Amino acid sequence: MRHQRHLFLLHAALGCACLVFLAATATYAGDDAFSGQRLVSGSGTTLGYYALAVKPSDVNVVYAGGSGSELLALTHTSSGGYAAPTVSTGTVGAITNISAAGGGEITDLGSASATSHGVCWNTGGSPTTADDCNNLGAASATGAFTAFLTGLAPGSTYYVRAFATNSSGTGYGDQVSFTTSGSPGSTVPVISTLATTNISGTTALGHGTVTDVGGCDITDKGVCWNSTGGPTLATAAHSSGGSGSSAFSALASGLTQNTSYYIRAYATNCYGTSYGDVRSFVAGKSGSDSDGSGGGGDSGDDGDGGATAVPGLDVAGLCALGLLLLLFSVLRSVRNRR
Repeated sequence: MRHQRHLFLLHAALGCACLVFLAATATYAGDDAFSGQRLVSGSGTTLGYYALAVKPSDVNVVYAGGSGSELLALTHTSSGGYAAPTVSTGTVGAITNISAAGGGEITDLGSASATSHGVCWNTGGSPTTADDCNNLGAASATGAFTAFLTGLAPGSTYYVRAFATNSSGTGYGDQVSFTTSGSPGSTVPVISTLATTNISGTTALGHGTVTDVGGCDITDKGVCWNSTGGPTLATAAHSSGGSGSSAFSALASGLTQNTSYYIRAYATNCYGTSYGDVRSFVAGKSGSDSDGSGGGGDSGDDGDGGATAVPGLDVAGLCALGLLLLLFSVLRSVRNRR
């Protein structure tokens, strides 16, 4: 260990002896790391003092032979010294309504390997490790890295900085900003049900369009249907039309000829499932699609001048019923004449 020297400057004032030190900088040329006292050489008129610290930005200097202390900056001339890592922040990409891909590069590890590194973000600016972070762990070498930002809100502006921490402190890169997609405060998708087409006795083609994806990406969309009204995924048959935000079509199958059905589009994202308006149609009747009430079994418009569709009866059946009624009336008239 380097020999410690105590050099004193005596100043008489009011009959008491005390020490006067005027320097504000110091140099320590000894070990790369220390705890306790080490002799340093000062600038200006300071003759000598000891450093009681391990970081250059927070050095408590105790004057030789005195009882006072002063916070000074310490410069290290030995190899390595005390230094936090040097980091640069990368461009943010792959931006969605709830996530993004960030990153950075450690260009200098500083005085020791990094115990943690990654990216931090917030909505107020100048993010630190006290904010939301993706910590990738330790790093023993310089180089670029990628870290994903998750749990973001749609339509919001975020500020990002890369960071790396070692035993001497935390270094941050420059701040970058980006804005997530989507509308602020949105959650489940907003969706519309379009007219049903290609109606046959056993199948029909349902359609829908996405107005707003909501707070996160749509993972499933399609149509659901039943013959009682208010169809949902839990209570009705359904068919998927894929994922994403584009318009879609899905086939409703297993239908029964001349039966009224209620159909509506649905879309699901990470916040839940939403539905479009209910429409109705009659299996086997082309062009019978109409706005549906979605009520518990109420029939929809059959497309023939406002007539109500009767399950199980088509036009031929109605004609046959009419002939039977007419024959019954004739027979009753003959009987009365007798």
